[in-house]
Amino acid sequence: METRRIIKNLIRAIEKNRNDILIAGIVGSRASRESIRDTSDLDVVVIFKNPPRRDPSNSQKLISLKKSLNVFIKEERKTPLQIVPTFRVEELVRAIHGNRVFIIHLLTYSSLRIFERYENPSVIRGFAETIKVKIGNPSRLDVIKRRRLPSFEKRIGYILQILQETYFFMSRGACNDRLQKEFVEKLRFVVRFTCMEFFVERGVPFSDALKWRYLLDHRRELPAGGSLLVKVFNLGECRIAQQELEDLYRKAFQFINIFLKMKKIVRKKKERRT
Repeated sequence: METRRIIKNLIRAIEKNRNDILIAGIVGSRASRESIRDTSDLDVVVIFKNPPRRDPSNSQKLISLKKSLNVFIKEERKTPLQIVPTFRVEELVRAIHGNRVFIIHLLTYSSLRIFERYENPSVIRGFAETIKVKIGNPSRLDVIKRRRLPSFEKRIGYILQILQETYFFMSRGACNDRLQKEFVEKLRFVVRFTCMEFFVERGVPFSDALKWRYLLDHRRELPAGGSLLVKVFNLGECRIAQQELEDLYRKAFQFINIFLKMKKIVRKKKERRT
């Protein structure tokens, strides 16, 4: 109930800038209303209309949106809110503001062209296929849905980069309680989205492949097996030993290696609906 109220008030604040916005909506697990336990917060995408010549960066539209959201945060008295641009700083925000803080991941793009040219291809397609549009015309994203994705190897690159960066930091022994939560969440992200990319390559829609429930139900189809997927999903709030966490990160590297060594991923046959 609290989340619905926050989303309603958030969209109302964004709508004050409707004339500046091409498309805005909710993405991720909140958009799909996935009922299975998930730690992700509210993900919001805002794509502005093309910028005017006098302001090619569209900074004025962004500043106007920021003012509206500042009022929204100030008026929300029941729940502490913080708006952040990326999940990479989430635990830092919680360390400063406490675990009760409700985090909104706000992703803004100065135009549709910038969104298509510079964002990760899988993120672009995932947003286009799963976004619950609140402002604008969803048909503007139809071309993106039909566009061919880059190779599986290229799409897995950014996931591997996150794993490498986090492993190096974590393996240096910087593992207090707060940081460990961050390392666990990054591990869950890496394993989950590697599996997602595999199923997308097999022809499964993003709207299904993004869900934990789908991945867990189809884990036996994974060439690397589903044991690591189940293990990282079940990692809870309890503290685990540094060595155990390092072992899980090494297994994640082995997990990705199995996918990268595959010469071809056979597309999944369409399931018959009864």
